[in-house]
Amino acid sequence: MSLKDIASLGKLLAQFLALFADCFRRSAGRNLLAVYVRGLLSDVQRKNVEAMALARGVAPRTLQRFLESIAWDEELLRDRCQQLVAREHADPEAIGVIDETGTAKSGRHTAEI
Repeated sequence: MSLKDIASLGKLLAQFLALFADCFRRSAGRNLLAVYVRGLLSDVQRKNVEAMALARGVAPRTLQRFLESIAWDEELLRDRCQQLVAREHADPEAIGVIDETGTAKSGRHTAEI
């Protein structure tokens, strides 16, 4: 991958996230979606809200609020994702695999989701 290719990734990510702009009532939600996704894609070792927020220069509570109470249209976002996958991976022999590779809960003191 060339430096030019790498430099274009931020623009491509912004274009991708713009596909979901109408899922959020306010620009703050759209902006925080970008912070959250960039945090997930970053090289932050632990992908928790606090670490991702701090790495992006955002107060952790702001990103926590995004995940817990910012109004957004979950059904529209889900439908949009399904449409994108169907369009981009349409093939008679295509298969889909969902692999949730998160950390399993262990012990009584691990936070439950």
